[in-house]
Amino acid sequence: MLTLEAVFTVLLSCLLYREHIDLRVGLAIALLTLGGGLLVFDRAGNEITQVIGLLAVMGATISWAVDNTLSRALADLDPGQVVLGKATVGSGCSFMIAAATGETALSLYAGIGLFLIGMIGYGLSLRFYLLAQRALGAARTGQYSPRLPLSAR
Repeated sequence: MLTLEAVFTVLLSCLLYREHIDLRVGLAIALLTLGGGLLVFDRAGNEITQVIGLLAVMGATISWAVDNTLSRALADLDPGQVVLGKATVGSGCSFMIAAATGETALSLYAGIGLFLIGMIGYGLSLRFYLLAQRALGAARTGQYSPRLPLSAR
């Protein structure tokens, strides 16, 4: 199901940025879509929680594809500034959610660990992803690297 992120990224890039995909990429997207569809249809007769879970994963992949595609407009900016801006907004939102749910207690070691994981896992991956978008475009970057989730991301 996570491979559908590449499908949605390519489709959105074609719609929003008029990026061209060749026959080979089109065939790959069709096969990814077919594979994702087979997974969904295979589970459709099962419990409602599995269907809801599959739809949630699909919603996440659509959200990531929107983020990937809209990040294309940021690719020409300094990747370090983009990473800093997105990380600041993301960490601010995470802190507000933690405060609202009473989950603000954190040891020094856990805080340092989370910071390092975020800096390496999110910061570097986003920086490299933006550099790839600058060179390849959103559709090709999404085609080559469906990103794996970091929790799922």
